[in-house]
Amino acid sequence: MNRQQTIDIYRRLRPGMEQKAAQMLHDAEESRDVVADLFVRLTEGTLVVPDIGAEAYLMGCVRNACIDRLKHLSVRERIKRRLSLNEPSTTEENDREELLSELLNYAEQTFTPQTWRVFQLRFDEHLKYKDIAKRLNISEVAVYKHLSQALTKLKQHFNS
Repeated sequence: MNRQQTIDIYRRLRPGMEQKAAQMLHDAEESRDVVADLFVRLTEGTLVVPDIGAEAYLMGCVRNACIDRLKHLSVRERIKRRLSLNEPSTTEENDREELLSELLNYAEQTFTPQTWRVFQLRFDEHLKYKDIAKRLNISEVAVYKHLSQALTKLKQHFNS
């Protein structure tokens, strides 16, 4: 792909790619970064786009890049993002931080030690159920039950 083709693709697809990234990341600046990184890789030649289906390929690249970014967020950052979606835009950052701290404190104090550990392994270390079960020497069903209990407790406490 030559330089002019890359520029044409950039002009034509960038807005849609940024919109897709924003839907996943819920952060306009980070969305622009994801798309910019892809186009940098494209111009450097480390990303090769097929001649047929370029738009679908690049949208898939955006999705995968967003998933990679989300995987590397800590539990605190994930919860913070989730809360920012459900709250009115006028909510102050300090209020969100306070709510997030309250949520994590509640979880740490309320969950059993085993449930808290499973919760941390799943959301801090991004381990799969199978890997958590192996590490804690419990069944995958037990991992599922601990996470289910944790989420139920959080929903009951914070939605009431």
